[in-house]
Amino acid sequence: EYRRTLGSMLGELDRMTRLVEQLLQLAQLEAGALSRRFVPVSLRQAVERVLRAYEPLAEAQRLRILTAFPAADLQVLGLEELLVELLGNLLDNALRHTPGGGTIQIDLAELPGGDAGVAVVDGGPGIPREYAQIIFERFVQVPGSKTGTTGLGLPLAAEIARLHGGKLELANPGQPGARFECRLPRVRS
Repeated sequence: EYRRTLGSMLGELDRMTRLVEQLLQLAQLEAGALSRRFVPVSLRQAVERVLRAYEPLAEAQRLRILTAFPAADLQVLGLEELLVELLGNLLDNALRHTPGGGTIQIDLAELPGGDAGVAVVDGGPGIPREYAQIIFERFVQVPGSKTGTTGLGLPLAAEIARLHGGKLELANPGQPGARFECRLPRVRS
């Protein structure tokens, strides 16, 4: 009984630590102090870092992660750690909402106008239309969602996109397989 209680307490401590870390990161982003350290970052390398971190979890859940990358390396001005956080939050959400045996798609593309685009598509039930905007607000969760998260991952990802001069949005509200698209200004060589 002691072990079970201690295990439960440690789990709660981990959850609270992550919550505090996310709130602190949001405060730093809002202060704008990080943008002075921006350098060119390869989006492909950022996606590959996230994939390496999440592949064991995907395998444990019997999920396939498919990727599509353009031939050209898409670079944006930013901080790789923040972009990895943005992509990690999107992939983490996709893993939580895709049933076992399903597929997640991650696409990089040069968008019309020359911007870089990243799309993460899960295999879950989708997000109702009425939540398409408010899911980017802090602590908001879609009713019936049993993910056990704090509701800070998407707001943090959206703030990181904004800090990088971009935008994160839900591209297909009300449809199965939530598709999150992030548009970021590209660095041209």
